[in-house]
Amino acid sequence: MVDEEKYCPRCGGEAPYKEVPDNEMVQYIQLTDKDDPNLVWSCRINKEILIGRDEKADIRFASGFDISIARRQCRIIRSNNSYFVVDPGSTNRTYLNGVVLKYNTPYSIKAGDEIKIGRHTFMYDQGEMNNAEP
Repeated sequence: MVDEEKYCPRCGGEAPYKEVPDNEMVQYIQLTDKDDPNLVWSCRINKEILIGRDEKADIRFASGFDISIARRQCRIIRSNNSYFVVDPGSTNRTYLNGVVLKYNTPYSIKAGDEIKIGRHTFMYDQGEMNNAEP
């Protein structure tokens, strides 16, 4: 049996999530494929999320979607009200607004920025929502 307390109720990502009452606000990030706005990935974020093909990634891409996305492509880190993107050493690199990221270096990121991973460019968004919202 799966321990549902270990998983984000929105994206299913495994992380040390604490239960939040329905009337409280939670932080989230969202990636929207620039070429196909119908492809949207979002996830609640406490401190950090992993993006990639790894089965433990919080935002996980299937190999069939884009094999050039690394298993551990990048991380989004939240520190207070600031957000950062970090490439931990992916083979095909991570780009922020067209600039290649240096490995293991946090880059400030804000809503509207573009993140390119693999062959896809995503519009980045962040914010908060009521925990009761789907």
